[in-house]
Amino acid sequence: MSKWAEPIENWFLDLLRCPCCSKQVRQEGSNLCCEGGHLWPVFRGIPVMLRPDIPETHWVTSRSLGIASGSIELDEEEFVPVGADGICSFVQKGVGATSGRLFRPLMGRLRGYPIPRLPFSVERGGLFLDVGSNWGRWVVAAHREGFKCVALDPSLEALLAAQEVFTATGVQACLVAGDARYLPITSGSFDVVFSYSVLQHFAKDQARVALVEMGRVLADGGQAWVQMPNAFGLRCLWRQMRRGFRGARNFEVRYWRPRELLDAFRQAFGSSSFEVDGYLGLGVGAAEASLSELRFRDRLVVRTSRAMRRLSRRLPPLVMLADSLYVRGSKVRPPGDP
Repeated sequence: MSKWAEPIENWFLDLLRCPCCSKQVRQEGSNLCCEGGHLWPVFRGIPVMLRPDIPETHWVTSRSLGIASGSIELDEEEFVPVGADGICSFVQKGVGATSGRLFRPLMGRLRGYPIPRLPFSVERGGLFLDVGSNWGRWVVAAHREGFKCVALDPSLEALLAAQEVFTATGVQACLVAGDARYLPITSGSFDVVFSYSVLQHFAKDQARVALVEMGRVLADGGQAWVQMPNAFGLRCLWRQMRRGFRGARNFEVRYWRPRELLDAFRQAFGSSSFEVDGYLGLGVGAAEASLSELRFRDRLVVRTSRAMRRLSRRLPPLVMLADSLYVRGSKVRPPGDP
């Protein structure tokens, strides 16, 4: 991992802001510091800008802080490429959780990193922020489309795995350990803010806070693409029924009604609309690029989902039956603003 122990690139350092006081940071040795006196460790080239003074959305936050401080020992073997295919253990073990249930049979058996395709096409060369990037699959996808990328996640271990993935796939990207609700990023910086399978695990009030933050760091005219579960999706309804339509606990999925989603996104961005990600489950749309690796029955699920998505373009009411939706937020400058 020695190539990742270099100083933080200037363009990235200019984007970073203290998540406590929003002041600009500078690098001093193995830390970032701001004028407000806050210090943030840099661990193997990754700024760890997680606030220890707020309730966490996931236990990985505490673990990341422990690793950065040296109080928790890192298992180096998790990040070393192994086997003939050179897939790091962290991804092999976690792909079923990070990439969806269709990948569970492939845990420990990946022959390549399952990289999806971006659901949109915009001008190449812009700045792309992946909120909740984990091991970086969407950053690889965005890099291949010409974006300059930043990967943000509360899991320092996931970001260390992403470093190895980026090395293996020839990707240049910057990484930061951060909280979606307190993005350590200057306002109006990114052309695209993306998030997949992340905010669905937040309590709804906390997800709304994160959306406002995404709107803050998005440049005027930029777009946010956030995958969210549809409470009226066929499999989502079945999942809700299985748990007795009770409220979600801990890191369970929160199911959103379409009207809730539109209202939350309009408050955060000014404009919002839907695009179908997939039917018959969450994460199905992102699995299309890995079709040949899946079991026969899972390939059938993906193909059926793809056919239903195409049909929904001609029959818009079908959109409301999709299990997984992209909500697209467009940053609109308020009337009268200079």
